[in-house]
Amino acid sequence: MKFKLLILALLICGSALIYFNGCTDDPDASPVGLDEATQKVLSDILHNDLNGLALYRDTVKMQTGTEIGYYSDPQPDEPYQVTTPSWFFFVDDNPGMRWAHACRYILIPYNGDNPRIIEEQWPPDNYDTLFRYYDIHTAIQAVISNVLLDDLSGKELAYVSNILPPGTKIADQSDIGILVEEYSWFFFIDDAPGTSFPHACRYVLVTLWGGEISIHEEMWPPDMALVLYGPTIDNINPVEKTF
Repeated sequence: MKFKLLILALLICGSALIYFNGCTDDPDASPVGLDEATQKVLSDILHNDLNGLALYRDTVKMQTGTEIGYYSDPQPDEPYQVTTPSWFFFVDDNPGMRWAHACRYILIPYNGDNPRIIEEQWPPDNYDTLFRYYDIHTAIQAVISNVLLDDLSGKELAYVSNILPPGTKIADQSDIGILVEEYSWFFFIDDAPGTSFPHACRYVLVTLWGGEISIHEEMWPPDMALVLYGPTIDNINPVEKTF
């Protein structure tokens, strides 16, 4: 009987130890992950409207006491201090304009407390470590500028209207295809529209964060629904047409 009671006591103590280890007060153990913090910024602060804005984030957690200065001189009279472990976001309210101009530093606490929004005029000192968020319109312009070199003549550009998660396989008639490694936008460039396949075409991936472009030379269109990009007369706003 005493042996059974001892075993029961050990089991209870073991369960309690597991419980308390799971409920650590380590400030790094936060219920708010980076993706959740990002969603808070997009929906609660930017109201899912990035028109005329550029959003950046740091993938490294900022600890209490971290000081935030400016990317270049002049420096603030006193650097901002992180008062609780937080995720850091930067919003450029006038991308493309010369500094100084309106921008925001946003801190999303790990513990779920209210965001801290700092109105500023200069980019932060960690600017080089930040990753820009590419919505579909920014990604389209990146492809047009960097892949097509601003020349759409004799080509067709199409894209998938939703973000592709890691692990997505983009297949074609050859069944070789490519594998998506990061959250990305997918583009298809037909280099000889109007002619029968197989012929030269390209698959282009643009990562959601950072806008890294990868190009894959292909001979067949992908086996997925695409939306055709067609610039308007002013060559600014896309007109979408489903294939």
